[in-house]
Amino acid sequence: MYSVKKQTIPVLTYVFLGLLIFASIDSTIPNAPRTTNKTTHYEIPNGAAIPFSVSILDSCILSGSGFGLAFVMKVTSDGNLAVIMENTGALHFLNLTDVTAIEEIATYERSVIGYGDLAFREDYMYVTSVEEDHIEIFNIADPRNPINLVNISHPDPYGIDIKDSYAYVGEYGPGMRLWEVNLTNPTNPVNVTNVSLAAGSQLITNVEVFGNYAFARGEVYPVYIVDISDPLHLVARGNCSFGQFTDFTVSGNRVYTVYTSSPIYYVYVFDTTDPDNPTALRNFGFSHWGFDLFCADVVGACLVVGSDDEIIFLSTKEPFSYDESKFLVGTYSTGTYILEVQALPQPGLFLTYDINRNVTLFQSPNCVPLPGAPQNAVGSIVGSDISLIWQSPNYTGGVSVSGYNIYRTTTSGGSYGFIGNSSGLNYTDTSGTAGMTYYYVITAINTGGESVYSNEVAITFPNEDTPIQPSNSIPGYPIVWTIMLGMCVITYIIHTKKIKQNMSQ
Repeated sequence: MYSVKKQTIPVLTYVFLGLLIFASIDSTIPNAPRTTNKTTHYEIPNGAAIPFSVSILDSCILSGSGFGLAFVMKVTSDGNLAVIMENTGALHFLNLTDVTAIEEIATYERSVIGYGDLAFREDYMYVTSVEEDHIEIFNIADPRNPINLVNISHPDPYGIDIKDSYAYVGEYGPGMRLWEVNLTNPTNPVNVTNVSLAAGSQLITNVEVFGNYAFARGEVYPVYIVDISDPLHLVARGNCSFGQFTDFTVSGNRVYTVYTSSPIYYVYVFDTTDPDNPTALRNFGFSHWGFDLFCADVVGACLVVGSDDEIIFLSTKEPFSYDESKFLVGTYSTGTYILEVQALPQPGLFLTYDINRNVTLFQSPNCVPLPGAPQNAVGSIVGSDISLIWQSPNYTGGVSVSGYNIYRTTTSGGSYGFIGNSSGLNYTDTSGTAGMTYYYVITAINTGGESVYSNEVAITFPNEDTPIQPSNSIPGYPIVWTIMLGMCVITYIIHTKKIKQNMSQ
């Protein structure tokens, strides 16, 4: 098991929130065009999600007397276990097997108080401690009884993430080094190599691995990209730079960052297709939001952002737009500080941790990735009807496709109108006008909404007396020829015979 995503908040943010505690201890959806008045299918076609909604599946308050500041919250890759490390050093283990009943199954009180991070690999958990200069190794095969096996010395470790048998550990020290640690022997990690990211001494608070790259963020420096494709040779590439981000997350070739600079609160999106030269695609500044942005994670089709008043759902679909109505999926009011957001592997699910030490499990169908388009659609004439067949999408968003919608128009690429739906991979259109050419497209549906259109299929509706092409014409086999005469169907079966020709003179 290894982490889906880690999350930390800069030191200055914790100081600010701590002082605030001592001092004081509806949904919106963008308008979208409709192509039909029918209500038997999703009415926002061509890659749009269903109307915004979010629900709470369960919530619990952590045991003990923590200060209300979590340094990190992570979930195992199977989504069955969450571990939260609070500023007291305590580790809280939550059973997520039943997503409708969060259960705190264990608490491990560490003597360490201070900054750190954690990551999973199989039955082991690795916890970093800057103050103690070590990595603590736990056996969590039985998460109700976590066992601290050994503490391994390591220079100022903070952010950590794991891929396969290697851990990538950020160091608080000169050069902001990122270490690669071999975990082949899970209880005796071995430092392999390291790479310096920048001059000066700063905490590498966030490390997140995606594909062949590790992404590391310093406390005040940008998000650095490190090529880890060769385990013996780490290569620093480019960086995503804009001030001091409060958090970042990675999905595909996108880096999403949140940044607070009152009175403007930014979400930045970077394209890392070229890791040496990341491009800032968009920066979204929403001055009217009026609250700080603390944390973010990609939950399927949404970037979920935690703030001091509500949870913000932003679209991760292309194309990016400065138009907020196209970027903002919806908001959910919490009335409290959301300090951690963590996606679960189950589609549409995510956890939050707030300043009151509540852990809440949310579900939103808008976060379920939409399915891909149906593949290889073709049409044919069957009698006096049009038969359409297609193949399943290559990508389903992690959930089953529940059905397909069929659209047609009389102009290629024109405004398609809904004509019906199907639970399978075929559909018969009986409602066309003889002699009229129609252009068909199909979409796939899952709980997140509707896919983009399939390839377009052009076919002319048959006249009543239009002959149908032979079903085969292979020498030595019968040819079946069918024609329509009014309401009658006449079928000819022509038997053929192979003739061996004598080519000799």
